Amino acid sequence: MRIQTQKRIAIAAFVLLIASLLPLMVMHYTRLDPEVRRFLDMKGLAQRGDLKPKYDLAVFYGSGKGTPTNDAAAMMWIRSAAKQGEPRAQAVLAAFYVNGGKGSRQDDIEAESLFRRSAEQGWAEGQHGLGCCYLDGRGIKQGDKLALEWFSKAAAQGYADSQYHVSYMLLNGRGTEKDEVNGIAWLAKAAVSGQADAQFAFGTAYVTGTTVQQDYVQAYKWMSLALEQGKGDKTALPALREKMTPEQITEAERLARDFKTLGSLTLSK
Repeated sequence: MRIQTQKRIAIAAFVLLIASLLPLMVMHYTRLDPEVRRFLDMKGLAQRGDLKPKYDLAVFYGSGKGTPTNDAAAMMWIRSAAKQGEPRAQAVLAAFYVNGGKGSRQDDIEAESLFRRSAEQGWAEGQHGLGCCYLDGRGIKQGDKLALEWFSKAAAQGYADSQYHVSYMLLNGRGTEKDEVNGIAWLAKAAVSGQADAQFAFGTAYVTGTTVQQDYVQAYKWMSLALEQGKGDKTALPALREKMTPEQITEAERLARDFKTLGSLTLSK
């Protein structure tokens, strides 16, 4: 009886101690940096087994937000989320299998499998990755038609890289009949979305007047935007300047600045 009483007293004392410390713990938590708080919240949910927080926690570890960068921990949570069927994690892990890295061996078959599982859940990055597998014949039989199908699904969701690939396939008649009208329309969408390869190709179309009316101002605008991102032929812009008046160059540079500043949503001047 005496032992039981002592146990009850000890438990009561412990509860009182926790109760007295709780306000201090809450105060400490609220004073933490918001990113640290988000990281701690996400970690608690992930450790509990919640699926979405597992991927988000991996992003925190990978980016160093709210916690020191830890690639090993990031990959652990990416793998855990992918195994449970999280489409974003599946696409990210698949990308590592494409080239090998972050502790993943190079494995085209595993990459294709993960991209497919992600794509079938409607995730645009997974759809684009699966399209690339079909286009290049990586981990699966090469097929332009199926590549175009998956690129089109991702492009419809606004995925810029897929928009560029759809334009490329339509303009070159791969996986479908050649369609310059729709091809240039998808190229324009990709360029406006900020896809650098598309911007340079769109600018080139304006130089030559291919499927669009020749316009050196628009050509200069799009090519300069691409070159700032490290894409395209560096000699193209100086050659184009020789064909333009000083006023045209000034206008083109203004349009490029406006696009970067305002995030232009149209192709109008």
